[in-house]
Amino acid sequence: MLISFSINNSAGEITLQADNIKIKADNEVSIEAGSKIKEESAQIELSGSQIKSQGAMTEISGGQVTVQGAALVDIKGALVKINS
Repeated sequence: MLISFSINNSAGEITLQADNIKIKADNEVSIEAGSKIKEESAQIELSGSQIKSQGAMTEISGGQVTVQGAALVDIKGALVKINS
């Protein structure tokens, strides 16, 4: 079995490269970045019992956006615009 991977370190940057990279923790995996966490594939998928996105301004946009709640959809705001 041929194992191929590389770890590169240069000027404050570490790059891990392999066919697959798996990170597993019993409690928590935390990623912190100064300004941006970036995914460059065609799709990002998040799943769990609760997913939270929070910021002073949070934006979701796309050619098609679907919001679905099996039990309840709650929209709150000082001003809520639909079909504007």
